Amino acid sequence: MLSRTNADKNASLKRSSVKLQSQKVNNLDGDDIKWHPWKKKTRAAIGTAELLRIIDERTHADRNEDDNETVFHLLQVSTSEGNASHLIDKYESDRDGHVALH
Repeated sequence: MLSRTNADKNASLKRSSVKLQSQKVNNLDGDDIKWHPWKKKTRAAIGTAELLRIIDERTHADRNEDDNETVFHLLQVSTSEGNASHLIDKYESDRDGHVALH
């Protein structure tokens, strides 16, 4: 029972971290000049939420479907207000955060 409680606490802390870091992901409006700085800042925010392996490692993304979907939704929100939304939205059916940022 104790390990379940610790697992619940860890999951709760992770969700809190993701929520905090999602506020640091800037919007991308589709401007090509802004792509590389946006990608760098987004990777940093996702990394701080301990989800960077989702982006960097296909096998890790496949084994952690919930985290992969979380990364996808972070990317989707950050591109929703401009011309870049189609770059992420094309992965809507799979909700694949790993592929969406590559």
